[in-house]
Amino acid sequence: MSSVFEAARFYTSIGISVIPIRIDGSKAPAIEKWKDYQTRIPTTAEIGVWFSGNPVGIACIGGKVSGNLEALDFDVPGLFDTFYQEASQNLKALIDSLPLQMTPSGGNHLIYRCSGPVSGNLKLARNNDEKTMIETKGEGGYFIVYPSPPECHRLKKPYKFTRWNNNNPLHCISQEERDALLNHARWYNTYIHPSYIYTPSVLPHEGNRPGDDYNKHGSWSDLLIKHGWKELYPGRWQRPGKAGPGISATLGKVGEGIFYVFSSNAFPFESERGYTLFTAYAHLEHGSNYQEAARQLSKEGYGTQLTTPLLQPQQAAPQMIPAENLLSFRLKPGQLDVNDEWAIPRFLLPNTLTLMFGKPSSGKSYLALTIALYLQHKGLIDSIIYMDGDNSKIALRKRGLDTLVSSIPDFIYIPAFNIPQKRIIDGETAILAHLRKHLEDNRSKRHFIVIDSIRNFMPGKDVNSDKDTGEFMQAARAFRDIGPNTIFLLHHLNKGGTVKNSTTFLDYCDTAFKIEQEGESKEEGCIKILLSKEKDRNGDILPRLTAYVGYKEYRLLILNDHSKGGHFRAIQTIVSILEERLVLTQNQLITAVRERIDIGEHELRDVLKEYSGKQWRVEPGDRNAILYKILEREGERERERKREGEREEGSLNLPLCDWYLNKNSYTPVKLPNSGQMGICKEKTASSSSKSINPRKSDL
Repeated sequence: MSSVFEAARFYTSIGISVIPIRIDGSKAPAIEKWKDYQTRIPTTAEIGVWFSGNPVGIACIGGKVSGNLEALDFDVPGLFDTFYQEASQNLKALIDSLPLQMTPSGGNHLIYRCSGPVSGNLKLARNNDEKTMIETKGEGGYFIVYPSPPECHRLKKPYKFTRWNNNNPLHCISQEERDALLNHARWYNTYIHPSYIYTPSVLPHEGNRPGDDYNKHGSWSDLLIKHGWKELYPGRWQRPGKAGPGISATLGKVGEGIFYVFSSNAFPFESERGYTLFTAYAHLEHGSNYQEAARQLSKEGYGTQLTTPLLQPQQAAPQMIPAENLLSFRLKPGQLDVNDEWAIPRFLLPNTLTLMFGKPSSGKSYLALTIALYLQHKGLIDSIIYMDGDNSKIALRKRGLDTLVSSIPDFIYIPAFNIPQKRIIDGETAILAHLRKHLEDNRSKRHFIVIDSIRNFMPGKDVNSDKDTGEFMQAARAFRDIGPNTIFLLHHLNKGGTVKNSTTFLDYCDTAFKIEQEGESKEEGCIKILLSKEKDRNGDILPRLTAYVGYKEYRLLILNDHSKGGHFRAIQTIVSILEERLVLTQNQLITAVRERIDIGEHELRDVLKEYSGKQWRVEPGDRNAILYKILEREGERERERKREGEREEGSLNLPLCDWYLNKNSYTPVKLPNSGQMGICKEKTASSSSKSINPRKSDL
């Protein structure tokens, strides 16, 4: 593989999807839209366009598209050598059979295919400064490979294979072998977030608590061995029932006296959680009941007599592990590398926490769901997670959820009847704890998360309590910050028409809107929703917006003010006609428009005048005729707008988005005058030109 072009042809020939990489040291793709190649291998023609004669690097995409390809990425020079030397003999033999690449920074990529699915990128080992030392590059990720030019890396050094077998270029390992590799890598992790350490919460009392005394004088070995755990090497433990050399937990690695479990099959322990000796004892011998565990230890002579009863466990009360120094919490390079481009202009930015509140049946759920579908079909997010604590099976069936979840990839809809309300994990309701874990396991994905509504995910809590509300909103912020995630929280107004505990909710969110339903057209299956901005931490959100949301077919039309939709439908129709017929006199255009939609002649003349130079241009014709032509290029439209000057404050502008999704037929089409790709029902051969804009009634 002497050239990048030859390498690209070789990699695709063995079933690996590849993309070109810039040679500016950014490691970024050299093509604008590379996500398509997470699901398909590029064609021969695409390979030729990208790599033949172009100065680019090359990267392999992990996951299913490439036969469950994955790379174990060692980011610290020399760490792979330590990883190899400390592996078991069986694990060394496995490692020796796999391709190994050295990166420009002195790190390594250990590359393999797996017999089963691989997850998204996982951070397996971090140091005390939270710097990632070992991670996977799997589903949805990519890694740069030989023979990419040195300019692909900031150090301007090459990528080199130190081990490669042309006869067996990519060894396929079993799921058990992959688990052994990943769990061995986890041994080098020395970081755990304090909130992930199980600690009991008790009332103040005099004397030495039994749990504290047990932590000091009890025996980890006696407890773990009694329950079937094996210590394979000092500090490395294997769960009961596991065969082979793989480890399941570490002791004392992430903190003194902390048992860190990373196996997902180590019941009653949770994966990627830390335990003190006392909390481990409570989980193993007393069903996670700290009160019973403390009483039993007291009977066995641990601690002093309790003078105040213990509270029931709050399993995730934060236990702060002292930092090295204040600099551990400083802003680090790269932490502000976020996408600041509008997802929906002047309405929604990615990686934000938005609160939408309104009366019951005001359209909050429909609006949030439709926005989620719009963003996914635009390629602006990778996954939808909709947590619905409100709606019944009948309501979901009417909304077409059974069809949507089976037709749209990465759409996770969690209905109320599947949510365990009373289970508590790590101090959170079980469903929120599982959400946190899912987001951590898929950090590289851009999730759009809807929590509908807040009260359903605070069981046993008081939405009017600053403490309870603050804890929930802190969790929501954490969900936003785990990865490039966008969060929508739906909330109800109280009887006085205000947000319940508005101060706390508004303090924590980035953006907030009050939602009011103004009207409904059952014939069109569409509701009109007015949005009023209540908070904007970024300062660029429009103060008022109007959303038309369809429920017969998912439709999302957002305008930039509390406005009627009649002008927009007139604009769309005029542009459609001019695109078909290129040039018309004013009288011809008025006649053609009124054949398609119901609009008065005087109102239509006002529209033609108001939007001249913004959607179409006007030219003089023969015999004093006025000719109308479409503005064909965006640049031309922009120049015309500047010539006309800025629009008056509050006047109706162009739509921020216009999109359709039919619930039963999913065929991509380009919508008239939208420039957007939507999904709508296929038109039949008998459809007339008038079907371009069938809506005639105003809401």
